[in-house]
Amino acid sequence: MKKGCFVKFIVIFTILLGAAIYVVEKKFDEFIFKPGKEIIIEELLNEWDESLPYISNSPEKDSLKALIVYYLKNIESVKELTSEGTEKISNYFEKAVADSIISRIELNKLSELITQEINDAKRTQNRN
Repeated sequence: MKKGCFVKFIVIFTILLGAAIYVVEKKFDEFIFKPGKEIIIEELLNEWDESLPYISNSPEKDSLKALIVYYLKNIESVKELTSEGTEKISNYFEKAVADSIISRIELNKLSELITQEINDAKRTQNRN
């Protein structure tokens, strides 16, 4: 390989790598996260009953689905999805559905956790 070709390759590779890193760091939420979120919400709505057949059908089960969809629609970035609050919501969700009956108390607690997490995320965004 000639020195000129090698230098051109390194320059082009560096530019492409820089562009890729920029897109991942700055535009990931816009190009990948938001379309992926819509797909996940659509799948959740289509597969809800098949995914959780052990939970008895009730108004609480429908309310739980609405809460989860509301939470997913209000997540704006990957940082919010990987936060400590999301982990609390996930753990409480697992506890709530473990006995196959969702009570109003569990639903209200989950609603409080989701509302708190969304408000915390909005406050964090406003500071930035």
